[in-house]
Amino acid sequence: MEHVIVEGRYLEPTTPEAIQKRGLGQRFCFDLYRSHPVTHYLSLDGAHILCVFRAPDAEAVRRSLNAIGVLPPDRVWTASLEGPFTDPPALAAEAIAAELRAAQEALPPPSQVTYAPDCLNPANALPMGRRRPGANLGVFKGMVSEMFRN
Repeated sequence: MEHVIVEGRYLEPTTPEAIQKRGLGQRFCFDLYRSHPVTHYLSLDGAHILCVFRAPDAEAVRRSLNAIGVLPPDRVWTASLEGPFTDPPALAAEAIAAELRAAQEALPPPSQVTYAPDCLNPANALPMGRRRPGANLGVFKGMVSEMFRN
């Protein structure tokens, strides 16, 4: 994936909220062409925009912008990061992922035991209460009374 820079202008001034709303509504077009917006810079008058995308090439960004119905950009070019500056969001995400992976590998393997056998002791069982006759003995009492009636 490369960094692709897009420079464009609007016929009517726009706001950052409108750009964000438009981008969220057309997310599937960006996914279709594998172009992912990184950041946008809007001029103070709202007429000019500079966008940074991560995409396989500049043509993928052109196709995704065309699919969502944006005016053709003035200029599109690929760029690379040089010097001490880095891409903080991407590198931070990779660093966090590596840290989580290391923490996950350091954990002991999960146990498949679903009880604590050391805590089981038959002597600690609950005492059984004395059984008392219930409502279901009424039928049997009726049978016995019939047998001794004669």
